[in-house]
Amino acid sequence: MKKIFLYEPDVAIFEIISLILTEEGCQVKNLPYWDSDLTTAVVSYTPDLVIMDCFQDLLRPARLCRLISVLCPQTGLIATSCNPDIDLTYRKMGFDAYLRKPFDIAQLSTLVSRYVTQTAGC
Repeated sequence: MKKIFLYEPDVAIFEIISLILTEEGCQVKNLPYWDSDLTTAVVSYTPDLVIMDCFQDLLRPARLCRLISVLCPQTGLIATSCNPDIDLTYRKMGFDAYLRKPFDIAQLSTLVSRYVTQTAGC
């Protein structure tokens, strides 16, 4: 079973994405975005993929991407955002791919399946 860390501040969107990914055979956990001990959480869960909303705060997601890339270099990193410039900024922050909100389920499934079949966790 592929393991996904998901950070989505909107509870309804988090639940929808979690349901979709769970139905596709993935185990989804909430990324402890504000946890001071994120290192332990990442290493103990060894995610295959991290999906993170990048809302207005671009510095924290960039720092988290660097940390996750060091701890788990094989883990895929996908940014989600309503920001119309996400296609210009996601790589600068350290993400591998992005989903611009709103996105459709097929687009989410296609992108996730590409990363969970390529990666092997930490």
